[in-house]
Amino acid sequence: MVADKVEVLILVENTVYRHSLLAEHGFSALVTVKDGNKSFTLLFDTGQTGDALLKNAAELKAPLEKIDAIVISHGHYDHGGGLLKLRNRLAGRRVYVHPDAFTPKYKKSELETRYIGLNYKPDDLYPYFHLVLSRKPTLIDENVMTTGEIPKTADFEEADAKLCIKKNDSFEPDPLVDEQALIIKHEKGLIVIVGCSHPGIISILRHVVSVAGDNRIYAVIGGFHLSGASKERIAKTANELCKLDVQHVVPLHCTGFTARMMIAEAMPQAFIDASTGTLIEL
Repeated sequence: MVADKVEVLILVENTVYRHSLLAEHGFSALVTVKDGNKSFTLLFDTGQTGDALLKNAAELKAPLEKIDAIVISHGHYDHGGGLLKLRNRLAGRRVYVHPDAFTPKYKKSELETRYIGLNYKPDDLYPYFHLVLSRKPTLIDENVMTTGEIPKTADFEEADAKLCIKKNDSFEPDPLVDEQALIIKHEKGLIVIVGCSHPGIISILRHVVSVAGDNRIYAVIGGFHLSGASKERIAKTANELCKLDVQHVVPLHCTGFTARMMIAEAMPQAFIDASTGTLIEL
């Protein structure tokens, strides 16, 4: 059996157009997967601070107490930074994360070097959560799994050269192997939820098809990391999304205004405009 209904409630996103909610540079989504009378709920990412997540969840009457598991997409502060704020509210839950997500991460430019990693280590989480560290695709529930590490297969999806890791007091390019996406098996195809798509959104979707054994991409939701990308790269991305016949595209967070508009123009029937507080029903 596969899911017959999926609800994705955006709890944290860079933009907001609804009274009493908070915007925050980051991402978090409450995902509810239903199969007949069975329901499974997980939290995908936690935003930057946890404060926006908790306020928005309260305003939206989001049932955090029903969360069965938590997935952290990768080791950047705007995706996993809010986790510790949930340690009492969601104590005992499973937290799925790549082991390299805890490597110190930085953004390095000519003007500054800024820490952008997580504000905790595994030892900080063990007293509160059941930590599941994995580099491989991991089954979370009957119709829900992580991608594991994602190989780069689209040659036009270059890595962000400003992103670094620190090893032995020296900086090295971040290989970004810790980023994982979420796969949900829906009766109409695969629903893919992404954090920042550092490996490249097309590389991610190709990997998803390979891992899940289904070439129907029903929906892709999350950050595409195209802010500041060339129009050539964005156009190629939009073209590949069309080739993959993605039925619903919801670009958020780090996608960038230009990329959102170009994807909307290329895929007007598939594009969904969303922000903090949007409920996507699939």
